[in-house]
Amino acid sequence: MSVTTTSTGTAASASSSCTNMLYDIPVHDAACAMPMRNNNSAIMSSCCGSASVVSYDSCDYYCLAQDQTVGTLAECLIKASEAVINIPFVEPLKESSRKRPTEEHRMKDIKVEPAKGISYFTPAQETPAGTAANPQTSGKAIPKLFQPITIRGLTFQNRLGVSPMCQYSAEDGHMTDYHLAHLGGIAQRGPGLIMIEATAVQPEGRISPQDVGLWKDSQIAPIARVIEFAHSQGQKIGIQLAHAGRKASTTVPWMLNHGSIATENVGGWPDNAKGPSDIPFSETFPRPRAMTQDDIREFKEAWVAAAKRALVAGADFIEIHNAHGYLLASFLTPYANKRTDEYGGSFENRMRLPLEIAQLTRDTVGEHVPVFLRLSASDWLGSTSTETWDLQHAVRFAEALADQGAIDLVDVSSGGLHSSQEVKSGPGFQAPFGIAVKKAVGERMLVATVGHIRDGKLANRLLEEEGLDVVLVGRGFQKDPGLVWTFAQHLDVEVAMPGQIRWGFSKQGRRGTPFVDPSVYKPSVIE
Repeated sequence: MSVTTTSTGTAASASSSCTNMLYDIPVHDAACAMPMRNNNSAIMSSCCGSASVVSYDSCDYYCLAQDQTVGTLAECLIKASEAVINIPFVEPLKESSRKRPTEEHRMKDIKVEPAKGISYFTPAQETPAGTAANPQTSGKAIPKLFQPITIRGLTFQNRLGVSPMCQYSAEDGHMTDYHLAHLGGIAQRGPGLIMIEATAVQPEGRISPQDVGLWKDSQIAPIARVIEFAHSQGQKIGIQLAHAGRKASTTVPWMLNHGSIATENVGGWPDNAKGPSDIPFSETFPRPRAMTQDDIREFKEAWVAAAKRALVAGADFIEIHNAHGYLLASFLTPYANKRTDEYGGSFENRMRLPLEIAQLTRDTVGEHVPVFLRLSASDWLGSTSTETWDLQHAVRFAEALADQGAIDLVDVSSGGLHSSQEVKSGPGFQAPFGIAVKKAVGERMLVATVGHIRDGKLANRLLEEEGLDVVLVGRGFQKDPGLVWTFAQHLDVEVAMPGQIRWGFSKQGRRGTPFVDPSVYKPSVIE
């Protein structure tokens, strides 16, 4: 936008609109605001004419010209240099005339309360991020996605959770600062629940040498550090316990073109992979050793010990990894389990170990800690195989879990069971599996869905119209740690955000409320 200069060096406008020169967006009261960091009154006069400097903040002068239009900062500087001889000098306001806080406000003690029970200082978040304002300023009902849910006395502020995602960044099973940065940035922004990635209960139960573990006490503290940070933000965080079974000792997924097996030279254990039978997942995976009765007993003991360590670390809930072809899931499938003892053969025998682990977990954590279980509802083999694990089998297993009563929520995923799978993916592609499971178990168990849910409206529809209870997202949070706010924007919902984040958005940070208007993303003027 061009700026012309009058004979006195003041700026004249060809339009009555008013634009902020730095952001090219309208400014309140039809006034044009421009921060001049160099305190150059001549340039301010050229840009804003005879208008006065009317406010002072953060060492910036703001030049406001009523009902004028100004150009870009570059245009303003050029015009000022052209007309500098004729530019009148504008004195800055004297200290006494600046709009400053009164002495009463200046001297008032405003204490930043620390988060309670945290070993270091961080501001308390009295209203956890991700909490919907109730009532909404708009008067609209709160969508189900942003309605709280309580499980065994533990309340989650919304129903959008972070799915467990392996990061392949641990050292001898110990979490590192990477995990704190990864999960911490997500936790700040308010998911209803967070699940720490698949955490091995035995060293040979890791997917890769870089996976997290909880098979020894030294691994508690690094996990506790991540959990403490989530708690400092008022967030709920749990951990997924796992054993990779016949899919153990593999390399990290972004290096699969170099081979699947992690050899002993790079910290792997290809000769110590275990499964229900000695059948490899594929020719590029280690050949597992069929577990003996002693192996199964040791596995159960290790599981209980890991669950106890998870509680010591402060986990709010535990999820059992019973999906994607790892140990417990492989016991369920007829093509991975060829045992002839009480853990193989019939459907009842094949689900024996998963049910035992479910009950052991409940017995270990007690009645007040929620327990989840992740389940693959299909192997995606279709009708091409006489040996299959399909939705019918998954529903039958889910009903057995509901009858048992140890599991509060079943997290329905799919795939990873067979190397010949042909997955048909798309937005919410696994939701039909979860819907079928929910219809079977009813109110006896909560059901979560996961898989390519990239839009808040889709997520909410799966809850409100299809009867599901929770939506989990993985890769969406990888790309957008503020996905809760993004989904809130999709649904036009006011949600709380931490003070450290929300204050930088105009209309948001200084109005005395933790809730942010999802439609406002204009940056603060101090930027």
